[in-house]
Amino acid sequence: MCYIGAMGKETKAKTWDVIGHQSVIEALQRHLAADKVNHAYLFVGSESVGKRKVATEFAKALCCQGATKPCGECKDCLDIEAGQKVDVTLVSKEKGKIGIDQIRKIQHRLALKSYTGGHKVCIIDGADCFTLPAANAILKILEEPADKVVFILLAENIESIIPTVISRSVIFNFNLVAKSEIAEGLADENSPSVLAEITQAAFGRPGLAIKYLNNSDELPRQQERRQELLQILDKDLNQSFQLVGSWKVKNEQAREFISVMTEYFRDLAVNKVQCSELALMEKDTTITDRFSGCQIKDILSYLVKASSLLSQNVNPKLVIENFIVMLHHDQT
Repeated sequence: MCYIGAMGKETKAKTWDVIGHQSVIEALQRHLAADKVNHAYLFVGSESVGKRKVATEFAKALCCQGATKPCGECKDCLDIEAGQKVDVTLVSKEKGKIGIDQIRKIQHRLALKSYTGGHKVCIIDGADCFTLPAANAILKILEEPADKVVFILLAENIESIIPTVISRSVIFNFNLVAKSEIAEGLADENSPSVLAEITQAAFGRPGLAIKYLNNSDELPRQQERRQELLQILDKDLNQSFQLVGSWKVKNEQAREFISVMTEYFRDLAVNKVQCSELALMEKDTTITDRFSGCQIKDILSYLVKASSLLSQNVNPKLVIENFIVMLHHDQT
């Protein structure tokens, strides 16, 4: 197992069509240049932060026939971008899980010879959502890696992945991307005022910013939903339970709630230590002053744990109610 940290920037990293995550890209480029590509990579980070985009670019670089990898213009690059490359398999969650049948299909595809004689790549989007049989099956594959087969596992929560899978992977942590980087990446044909609103609402996630740009109705809807969820902060314990009782809380809604609260308290934490330049939302002193630094740290720790619990199919309403109890207990 190997953790990859931040490193210096290099010009060549910018050849990849990615917003942010330059240290990750540079590390992957070094693996390619040294011809020391690992058989399994684990990308860990928030939803829409850019894990899948980097995985796609890495797959292009592994299969590209051009001089600069990825060139973005050869047949292999174009086929991967269109999802039509036979030697690149993408597996996504079905009903919130990745099951054993999906892994069996992967095994079948990997047993076939590469059409070009190059790498075969399998991107699994949701490695923290394996069923136990699926996790054991993928572990067996990783224990006996085939030549020129590369797995890229994408996950939001590393705690939900079995340790033996983690130990056989090179781990890359995907942090939130600075607003300035997102704005720069989307600057073409977009006005500064539109970009400012979108980058503020995207909360460090380029994929979300692109989603807002492509769908003009999405941003107002998400902003309204976020304010609805943050109402919890303005209510007492009894009112909070009544409000949650009126929601139709399912796993996906609970994940959204935990995500909004994590974003909010993360910003409270950086504002609390006088690092407002790292904040991704506008400072709200009325809420910040209600919590001490230690209380914010405890709340963020619970929110990380809550995300893991939701991946384990714990009752989503119970997860939110436990958070509310902790929230009101910790208020000064």
